Amino acid sequence: MVTMNLVQISLTNRCNLSCDYCPIKPWRNNPDYPNKLTNEKLFLLLERLDPKEWAIELTGGEPALYSELDELLYWLQANGFCGLVKTNGTLPIRKVPSFKIIAAFHNLNNPPQYFDEILIINHTSDSESKIKWCRERKVPFQVIERDTYSKPASKEDKSDCKIMFVTPEGHKSECNAGTQRVPLEEAEIPSRDACSGCKTFKDFNVFFRDI
Repeated sequence: MVTMNLVQISLTNRCNLSCDYCPIKPWRNNPDYPNKLTNEKLFLLLERLDPKEWAIELTGGEPALYSELDELLYWLQANGFCGLVKTNGTLPIRKVPSFKIIAAFHNLNNPPQYFDEILIINHTSDSESKIKWCRERKVPFQVIERDTYSKPASKEDKSDCKIMFVTPEGHKSECNAGTQRVPLEEAEIPSRDACSGCKTFKDFNVFFRDI
């Protein structure tokens, strides 16, 4: 179980894929939700965090489409942070030692090419084919049970960790599914207690443990 707090940063609403089941489908490539996040804004937020207490997950949209990604990764590495880059794996992302690249396997017709490990959601229509694809190529992957995302957290799942979401509009949100957003420069730290039934935190627990 991860004992660190987590900041999930959605670097951009842009994506090069158009999956029907995309969790950000209403915002994806939508000009009504402009991408205003910059490294300058992020550095002001992140420099207030202790890298020994907070881990980082960079996601999107597709994080490879964030133009300042390389600079951000180097800054995070230089300042002692570690974490994950959650991607669809179809575009190259520069690797730094303290950040693992996790490719969510979305489409068999456009499989991941750039990753350290692959994420597959089990009990979806093509999950068995995706598992077979990974095994045939001997690539590392983890299967996340789809049903666990909607189940209430058990007593054993409870966590004292904190979780914070940063949106592409440059806001801090109490929840990645919520609507209340605060400009980063006004955001108080830490954020709310993490919901241990949250998909984000469960994914992170699985892939962060080996870093």
